[in-house]
Amino acid sequence: MIAEEDLAGGRVLRLQAGMIPIRHLSLALLTGGLLTLAYPGWEIAILAWVALAPLMLAAARERTGPRAFGLGVIAGTFFYYASSWWLTYSPINYGGFAAPIAYALLLLPTVVCSLFTGLFATIVNVSVRRSGAAAVLVAPLVWVALEWLRLRTLGIGWNFLGYSQSFQPALAQSASIGGVYAISLLLAMASAALAYSAIAPSRKAALRVLTVTLAVFVVNLVAGLYITSRVQVTTDDGLPVVALQPNISPSIIESSRQQVFDGSYVHLARMGRAELDRENAPVIPAPALIVWPEMPANFVYDDEPEARRLLAAVARQRGDYVFVNALGVVGDGHSNSAVLVGPDGTRVGQYDKVRLLPFGEYVPLRGVVPFVDRIPSLMYDFTPGESVRLVDVEGVRIGTSICFESAFPELAREARRAGATAFINLTNDAWFGPTPMPRQHLAHSVMRSIENGVDQIRVTNAGYSARISPTGQILDSTDLFVETSRRWELPRSAPPMTVYARTGDWLPITGVVATLLLLAAPLFRRRWDGREQS
Repeated sequence: MIAEEDLAGGRVLRLQAGMIPIRHLSLALLTGGLLTLAYPGWEIAILAWVALAPLMLAAARERTGPRAFGLGVIAGTFFYYASSWWLTYSPINYGGFAAPIAYALLLLPTVVCSLFTGLFATIVNVSVRRSGAAAVLVAPLVWVALEWLRLRTLGIGWNFLGYSQSFQPALAQSASIGGVYAISLLLAMASAALAYSAIAPSRKAALRVLTVTLAVFVVNLVAGLYITSRVQVTTDDGLPVVALQPNISPSIIESSRQQVFDGSYVHLARMGRAELDRENAPVIPAPALIVWPEMPANFVYDDEPEARRLLAAVARQRGDYVFVNALGVVGDGHSNSAVLVGPDGTRVGQYDKVRLLPFGEYVPLRGVVPFVDRIPSLMYDFTPGESVRLVDVEGVRIGTSICFESAFPELAREARRAGATAFINLTNDAWFGPTPMPRQHLAHSVMRSIENGVDQIRVTNAGYSARISPTGQILDSTDLFVETSRRWELPRSAPPMTVYARTGDWLPITGVVATLLLLAAPLFRRRWDGREQS
């Protein structure tokens, strides 16, 4: 055990008696607030570079692990609740929930996610008390390890720390080496340096750490500026793409089947025709790829002859490809799918969504926990696809993600390793109204392009539809809640695979190993001391 005087003159462990001191509670709340302000909704991205420092400092100064855990849970709950309040929009506006009930229910997932923040604070506290102030400098590896474990255990990767920099491409290029986790690591390093400077044994030690951290930041920034300055827009030999954003209201699900068909499929067919025939615009050569977004209500491709005939007519009119969100048949159920209709009007490819949205597309633990059977899925109960599957359009091999699948780095990486030369994300964020959600969602797609070094087209029902470069730069984007269309191109080849695409999650796995070694260090030290005494 390290004595108090060994830890910056006792400042780390000198605490008030009784309940959690208000100064530590304030630091935890400050971290929650800074994190919230760093993400879309406020989008003050620079705050993410210091956001974890108050919590790290509070955890390092706390007297016991459980008290530090409580601080971490408070900080995490504040952040997850304040940055994800939009989850209440759909239950209130389309699910019939009373607002107080919806906001109360939001506490459950936010508290569950905050347990990982609590664990982070506990590990910081325990390691500092055992090994000294320098243990704070290992905290960034602990943070990325816990982000990775959160995704692995809960299936929730929303708003990792690194996503706060998605719209700062010069600062986010390290994702091509270590994924979004590399950006999280850099941000946590900056906070760790600040926290350490407050508890360091000497000013010299603090200055040394701050200098190294600043050097890492400068190198990352300079490298990012160089990489993003070399981005090249697709030339005329790329695949022409027509992206349609129809702005269909989710309330359409309450209409008759014919009204749904006319308001979605027929409407999109007319939009596409109007864009192809637009006056005073360059002719779009055939075959082009016409992309429809994920929609609030959909049709079973294999069971709906009228929908198949319409899609076939759209494709045959000029000999184009049509990429459309439809329902697939999987056993006795249905999948949320993207169907590719070829120039001859027949299906030539299909991707079935692998990662379904909890409570939106399936209800977790249904059939296991009795009362869960009474909870309806917000949209539909789907059957997940078995694996990532590419679709081929004139030599362009497309890796597809549907809706929040863009928050899963492993899916995009699997598609890239399978030979994807471009990504397409189909989504419908209209369910969440004029909230920060669409912008937060876009941040995930941006990071998938950087990680894998490929172009991406994001086609949405109500915005933000976007053309994203391999370096994560948004070359073009639509506004929210407008009916519009875009003409883009996709390259017919992709650059060499990035380090992350080749190696995967080596960084968070390293973090897991480092965390275990940090926690086990006192055991090895005691064994070594025992051997020397004998």
